[in-house]
Amino acid sequence: KEAIRAEGHVVIVEGYFDCLILVQAGFKNVVATMGTALTSTHVEISKRFTDRFYLLFDNDEAGRNASERALPIFFSLGLSPHIIELPLGKDPDDFISSTSAAAFHQKIKEARPLLDFVLDRLVEKNGEGRVNLNSFGEKTKIIEQLSSILALLPNGMERQEMMRRLADRLHVEEKW
Repeated sequence: KEAIRAEGHVVIVEGYFDCLILVQAGFKNVVATMGTALTSTHVEISKRFTDRFYLLFDNDEAGRNASERALPIFFSLGLSPHIIELPLGKDPDDFISSTSAAAFHQKIKEARPLLDFVLDRLVEKNGEGRVNLNSFGEKTKIIEQLSSILALLPNGMERQEMMRRLADRLHVEEKW
């Protein structure tokens, strides 16, 4: 708890081994979900100590899917998390073992909004590879999928900002 408060953010990982490796490398503001099943209870407890969240699940299909499923949980609690992305197939242990604590600090700095990650995943899924962003139908499909998630944001200004980012990414008018 003290480390999360001191650092001003928390890093959420999949399992206890990931957590232990990061703690050994000097990152004490880490918690583990014990699998990819992040719940609102996990987030609510951590929210007592910070409102800045970094998600770090393994960079495999299960971890990417779990990261995508986490977005509504965070949004429903008024939080806009970031995602730390490691090289494909790497977990925190692999990354720390093959690089350094400084390299992991850099990954935290490079973390991007989870919404952007989810949007990229939807673009990939809907297009089975690449989406034709000139296709009205494909854009509509993505907007429909994200609209219900964006509606969970309790803060109207933040919801509006997220909608603006989505509209920019899809090259559509913001008022849809």
